[in-house]
Amino acid sequence: MPKNNRDHTVPKFLLRNFGETLHVFDKTNEGHFLRRYDEAPAWERGIESNAVGEFLKRLDYEGSRSIRNFVKNLGNPSDADRQTIALFSMVLAFRNQAFRNLLVRQIQSNYQHIVADPRLDEFRARLNRELANNTLVQKVLHEAPQWALLLYRMNWSVLVNKTRLPFWISDNPVTGYDYLFDTREHPNAFLNARGIMVHIPLSKDVQLVAADPAAYFKPKPVQEVSSVKDILHCNNIQVAAATRFIFASEDSTEIIKRMIHDETEHQFTNEYLESMQESFGQNE
Repeated sequence: MPKNNRDHTVPKFLLRNFGETLHVFDKTNEGHFLRRYDEAPAWERGIESNAVGEFLKRLDYEGSRSIRNFVKNLGNPSDADRQTIALFSMVLAFRNQAFRNLLVRQIQSNYQHIVADPRLDEFRARLNRELANNTLVQKVLHEAPQWALLLYRMNWSVLVNKTRLPFWISDNPVTGYDYLFDTREHPNAFLNARGIMVHIPLSKDVQLVAADPAAYFKPKPVQEVSSVKDILHCNNIQVAAATRFIFASEDSTEIIKRMIHDETEHQFTNEYLESMQESFGQNE
């Protein structure tokens, strides 16, 4: 019987981009603790056989190389790196059980035309077909290429953080925010929603945003962000999407609690935003 492994829901190389030592916020008890990036807590994944685990390690390696190239050459990725990041991101999303169930339901009822796209074979060719009988692979590696192609075809833009408030990352980092519907009210919005923007934190200073090409004009490849309000918005998406853990390079407990419990329906007051801008504004 295959042995199941327990592993981080976010690869170690990606966590390291947010700090050697991470401040971890636990949504279950609203606790805070410090942990090295390579000792970050896992949450109830442990469902992967050794064979699948080895495949995902290889994909993590390819993803780390492509993300490193992407961050180095902001806004100008090679086609190979763009494909790798799209596939890595969708497999990463599928590694979350609840998210996987959501996407499997969506792919069954949406975007059937994607199967007719010849580029789909390029994404499928990246997968190890010898693992096809594994239950997890049937759900993840068979479905993820279709979603990867959708992500690949979206309009990509890089947000470069110019404030002193870092980007955060959660245990469910690849997530969408639908600007036509508040994600907190419609938490299941993802690639099948018109107006969706997919947020993928790549480091404490860089975040990839992919936008629905049918709803938005093509954005600038690179956008510098100097407003703390905009950084808070991106971080708020991570808090809302997190299954349990949020990781940051500094203690953000009070800000996260405010995001979870704010009495103004998750909208910060102008006074609070002004104080945050004063504290974490432009990074000179």
